[in-house]
Amino acid sequence: MISRVAVGLMQEGVTTAIATPRSLGDPESAGLTTHVAYDDLGWQVTLKSRAAGLLTMLASEEYAGWAGSGSEVGTIDVIHAWGHAAWPMAVELARETDAAVVLDVWSMGAAEQIRRTERSAARGREEAVRGVWLAPSRGLLSQTEPRAHLWPCQMLHWGVHAPEKIPAFEKKAQWSIGVVCSGEMPEATIAMLQGIAQVAPSYPEMLVFLDEAGVANDHRVWRAAQEAGLLDRLSVIADMESRRELVLRTDLLLLPDVAGETRSIILDAMAHGVVVIADASTSSDAIIDGRTAMTVGGRGAEHWARAIRNVLDDEDTHAAIRKEAHRLILTERRGHVHVSALMQVYEGLTTGEPIAFRAAGPPHSSR
Repeated sequence: MISRVAVGLMQEGVTTAIATPRSLGDPESAGLTTHVAYDDLGWQVTLKSRAAGLLTMLASEEYAGWAGSGSEVGTIDVIHAWGHAAWPMAVELARETDAAVVLDVWSMGAAEQIRRTERSAARGREEAVRGVWLAPSRGLLSQTEPRAHLWPCQMLHWGVHAPEKIPAFEKKAQWSIGVVCSGEMPEATIAMLQGIAQVAPSYPEMLVFLDEAGVANDHRVWRAAQEAGLLDRLSVIADMESRRELVLRTDLLLLPDVAGETRSIILDAMAHGVVVIADASTSSDAIIDGRTAMTVGGRGAEHWARAIRNVLDDEDTHAAIRKEAHRLILTERRGHVHVSALMQVYEGLTTGEPIAFRAAGPPHSSR
């Protein structure tokens, strides 16, 4: 999603750079957008020097003097960070450059970091760093507003690109299931795998692509897949959420551990006719049970099996969900609408004018 936003901003005349944590590996260069890796690991006392290192890199010849020339950094107006692990760096960069910050509260875990982040933003200068909190759903906005005291809050839905039409539904012998998970709720992932196993005998050619995060942190998940007899149809995929092309080729996208979260992969799947089945505690407004997706109200294997069967066994239900989910994306979650709304937020921060609050998403900087 970051790259999509960056491209959209460039089309609006905004110069952008995408900064990603070095711990995630070398950034992928794409198009005209500047990509740079920053040192995200280290003691809190080294944050200032690590931020200075990032600014120095952006001002270097290697990056074509994106943020200035020589060792001097030019004007950076906005630092926008998505993942809350990047918030401390975003605030420090803003402090060093007098930029404003825009922080997306994508999960309950992120919301719990709001007060700490605001306290940090208010330290070390006569005036606090200027900023705004964005929530991509009503549920997350309700968790953000009570915690935020320094900066205003606004709901701003994320957006994605969507084809005008999705492929017609075709009954098939081989179904494919993609699973995106964080690995932080192994019991939920185990229940989902057991639910798939209950359905699998009716669909002997079914394939399952499981996010590596689901098995990396808890050996019980792999053992559960083995005991359920799924290994002959199971492939483990590293960083499944970033493998958009693979996800969008599946028939179902399952999200077993998205409690209190919203993820852009949900919107991408809906835009391309992939039926989403998710834990009912997700904070995504796009998920409307029985209309744009299926939700699983319980954590047991039987709940997952029932939800999967409701889609695979009923062609009318499958087709109706695909159609309504696609319609929702086309009418309410378009990528250009997201970028346009972000531009209004940025302009409100950089001009000092009050931000217009209206319903309408990794870190990047813009100037």
